[in-house]
Amino acid sequence: MRLWAAVRRSFVAGIILLIPLLITLYILQVLVGFALQFIDPIVQNADLEGFTGDVELLARVIAVTLILVVVTVIGYIA
Repeated sequence: MRLWAAVRRSFVAGIILLIPLLITLYILQVLVGFALQFIDPIVQNADLEGFTGDVELLARVIAVTLILVVVTVIGYIA
């Protein structure tokens, strides 16, 4: 019985630790999708695809970089 309680306690602790990570990953996925809606047309209109050959990749890199900068600035302000 003690083994079952230890396994159950470890499982619950693992779930409690994973939930914030999963929520964070979901929020970052939503933010990247939201940022891509604005950045993708700008990248296409600026003819930046000639430098990389892959508009989608360039837009994703810009979106992720922008999100990282915003999160860092918010953390600095806080």
